[in-house]
Amino acid sequence: MTIEYSSKRWTTVYPTEKKITICKTRKFTSIDLKRLCAHEVWRHVLRAANGHSQPLKIFAMGLPGYLSTVEGMVSYFEYKTGNMIPEMMRDYVARLIAVDSVVKGLSFRECFDILAGFAFTDDNVWNLCVRVYRGRGYVKDHVYLEGFYKVKEFADAGGDLKMLYVGKVGIEDLS
Repeated sequence: MTIEYSSKRWTTVYPTEKKITICKTRKFTSIDLKRLCAHEVWRHVLRAANGHSQPLKIFAMGLPGYLSTVEGMVSYFEYKTGNMIPEMMRDYVARLIAVDSVVKGLSFRECFDILAGFAFTDDNVWNLCVRVYRGRGYVKDHVYLEGFYKVKEFADAGGDLKMLYVGKVGIEDLS
């Protein structure tokens, strides 16, 4: 696994290239470092590596619908380890509202105005809107909140979270 600096705003894992890119201008707090390690390495990298070691490559590529489980695991483990800052859950809800705005065909400005009504700073609202409206609509962001509740419900019901590390599978695929 290599780690490279990037001019992109986001930290991203490229499992097939065995690479993580990190925004070279971003300032990280100590909680950011813990969250990123848990998010990128212990969830995405580990599941991808396990998936690539399976005889069926679908475990590396990902079964349909796996994304909400993997992002939900990230959120759930941040929550369970005390690394989820309160603003993060609020951010997940705002992302859901922004995705809903894209799906409904609202403009960037309309979405901005909706989110501004929830007492976010203008900078925070701008970043949320840019994140979701990039490339004509990055609508995957709803999966963080959806997945969090799905994984929490699974774990609370006694589900074995270790089973989810076989590769890129969803909770629905375990049976």
